[in-house]
Amino acid sequence: MWVPGVKIKRLKDQAGLATLAFSLAISSLSSPAPSHAAESGDAGVRCVQNQLTSLDIDVGVIDGLFGKKTAAGAQQAVKEMPKLAELNELNPNNALMWCREMALVSPKLKQYWPTQDGPKLQYFFSGSLNKDEQNSIRSAMETADKYFDKYDVELPGTVQIVASDDLNAMARSINNVARNAIPVKEGVKILEKQCSGKPLSGLNINGLIALCFDKKTDVTKRARVLKDIAVHEYAHEVQRQYTSYTKALVRDRSEIVAINGPRWLVEGTAIAFTSDYAYRGLRSEFLIELIRENATRFSGRTLSTLRHGDAPEKEVFGSYASLAGYMVAQKKGMAGIIRFWEQMARSDWETAFASTFGLSINAFYREFDWQRPTPKKSLKAPVLTQNDAGIACVQQQLTAYNINVGTIDGLYGRKTFRGIKKLIEKYPVLADLDDLTRDNGLMWCRQIGLIDEALQIYWPANQTAFNYQFDQSVDLDLRKTIRSSVNKAAKALSDLGFRPTGSVNLIASTNKDNLIAIIKQRLRSPVNFDEVKQDFDNRCKSAKTGGISTDGSIGLCLGSSGKLDEEIMHLLAHEYLKQSAGYAWPDKQISDQFFQFGPRWLYEGIAIALVDYMNAPKRSFAAHIANRIKDSQSVKSGLHQLEAYGSASPAKHQKRGAVAAHILAESGGSYDSFIVYWDELSRSNWQIAFETAFNISVGEFYKQIKDGSS
Repeated sequence: MWVPGVKIKRLKDQAGLATLAFSLAISSLSSPAPSHAAESGDAGVRCVQNQLTSLDIDVGVIDGLFGKKTAAGAQQAVKEMPKLAELNELNPNNALMWCREMALVSPKLKQYWPTQDGPKLQYFFSGSLNKDEQNSIRSAMETADKYFDKYDVELPGTVQIVASDDLNAMARSINNVARNAIPVKEGVKILEKQCSGKPLSGLNINGLIALCFDKKTDVTKRARVLKDIAVHEYAHEVQRQYTSYTKALVRDRSEIVAINGPRWLVEGTAIAFTSDYAYRGLRSEFLIELIRENATRFSGRTLSTLRHGDAPEKEVFGSYASLAGYMVAQKKGMAGIIRFWEQMARSDWETAFASTFGLSINAFYREFDWQRPTPKKSLKAPVLTQNDAGIACVQQQLTAYNINVGTIDGLYGRKTFRGIKKLIEKYPVLADLDDLTRDNGLMWCRQIGLIDEALQIYWPANQTAFNYQFDQSVDLDLRKTIRSSVNKAAKALSDLGFRPTGSVNLIASTNKDNLIAIIKQRLRSPVNFDEVKQDFDNRCKSAKTGGISTDGSIGLCLGSSGKLDEEIMHLLAHEYLKQSAGYAWPDKQISDQFFQFGPRWLYEGIAIALVDYMNAPKRSFAAHIANRIKDSQSVKSGLHQLEAYGSASPAKHQKRGAVAAHILAESGGSYDSFIVYWDELSRSNWQIAFETAFNISVGEFYKQIKDGSS
């Protein structure tokens, strides 16, 4: 059995939570035994057969045996009640789920639930348990049943409880009661693994809850722990009745994952319910903080490997499952977990997870990544005047870990390269990032600071967020207006969760030639300056205010017309994207940006959508966006045709991209999903980042846009 081995601090009831942590039980989700459903029939199948018969659908004999007539009857029911088409196809293991769902569509069918004409909780006691101990067990299970009432949980099937202090007697009871027979010898092995050496324990197996006790344990004196275990195992039973039982004989562990989800998720959600019951005053955020105070490093990559059948170190798995369960509960509350199980009756677990909690499982794994900061003696804020601020920041962060990088000069050399390799050994999650280059030093500086907040002191933006440079053509009033616009744009992005990493050079002039001369001096490596100059020529032809974001600098051409706030927000959004994903100009060809930032419609569209987000009055924002989306004919003409820089006119990229970006934000949850997209670009190609941030594949999004279903 696994038990959470989490070091608990700053909790008044430390002993209580520790007792809880070391008493929670893990379900045995499969058992290598032949099915005896063909002999005894199945209560779920029998319920569905009764329900179908009441609808005048012929299923033959109502015997609890799943055959062709029952399967055909379910298909006929779908035609009569189309809502049932959402459900996973009826099979012997999910019949109880169908029994429940059919009654939700047609309430009169609830009369055929096994709990309507039989006990809701059915007990099978054996061994030397006396009446008082049996009553304590009844009380614990009734408490668990009542607890789930607050989440409107209704179970169609009887919950069978086998309890004993004699493992052999318990194995015999399980063989007789379980949905699928488990030979006594096999049952004893399972129980010994789960129960031996523990005063109280439990597991959910084959359609029943098994509670086992050491003969020396006085059950009546362990009422609190007993109730915790009862809630934990009852949570497993709720999931199984809402989704599907695992087959008795499972040869491929992936089959278990497909039905129940990965082991960490099955256990983590049950742990969350147990903590919600036992410590009603504790919020998920606080429980997350308690676990993360432990020195153990938490990796989303490790979490993703914790599937059924794996045998990780017990305490490691305990910490991982507990933390993951609390993080899931934090998303939509405990009721959200119930909704997740309901969705699992309709799709695979990954699809159900994304639709319920608003992020893909890969995005959750990334969110799960965490490393406890290493205490440091003294960190002094640096003055970054070296060649490249991003590389210099990384060098100082490495030095803070006593990793030798030689001179902190902002130049990317062998020592810095070797230092990064050592840091990845300490923080393996950094291996997910694109390799360090002189173009993405600021991105690495950012990601290291997100892992260890103490190292954010080296972020250049913490010293100076904006470096302003104006020529004589910009008077004092205009300079003040520009600063105000920059602060407004920065605050809007901050409200969405973006903290700048690097300083931004903002250069403004009414004279294009002066502006280009200053920009040229600021470029880190003016390899392709002609491209930058050409872009300035395009943006600064008319009297309208415009500009570009390039290589850590924003160049602002001040004309007599145009909205300054909108232009600055647009350019600042591009600059913050590059801080997240790495710079592209002037070292790379424009065509390369497609692979780094995504298609131009998305690059431009997000920036324009954020301008709308900043400028539109809150009370009219929905109407404002609706007006943009209303003009959607240009979008339907094919975003996929704009998957490149340089194709089509900038106006088409911006117009179509803005509408598409608003649709993504509105359907994906909120505008902070753009920040998630930027961050994911540091780890993967744009298509994967797109799916992670917006919970839809690029291809599917194009299809929805074309069909007009978004």
